[in-house]
Amino acid sequence: MHNLDVMDVSTPDSNPGAPAGPPRPRDPAVPEHRAAPDALPVFVTGATGYIGGRLVPRLLAAGYRVRCLARNPKKLESRPWADQPGVAIVAGDVDDPESLELAMAGCGAAYYLVHSMVAVGSEYAEHDRRLARNFAA
Repeated sequence: MHNLDVMDVSTPDSNPGAPAGPPRPRDPAVPEHRAAPDALPVFVTGATGYIGGRLVPRLLAAGYRVRCLARNPKKLESRPWADQPGVAIVAGDVDDPESLELAMAGCGAAYYLVHSMVAVGSEYAEHDRRLARNFAA
């Protein structure tokens, strides 16, 4: 049986004569690459949600500038990454194509991580499709 908490990570450089141990597992929180210095900002909708709130710090760690769209920007003020350099929080709504277009202007990539929290029942699916169409336009 293997103990995954204790790994032999010695290398010939750190312990001459010892066989190389297994490679260290990659930490998924550490980005594999860095953004180019001139990379355009990444636009994130849904940063107040579970996935978006975890994506933003990963993008920042990879060197990206991030622009977050929020209907209520105050909801993002308490996030630990909200005041970091490279973060811009803009007011807007994916249900308002004009505010969405203005907020996305100049971004190089975009993440759509929202779903309707307003519509219910038979209106839910159509409302969610309309939001996605606004984003894709």
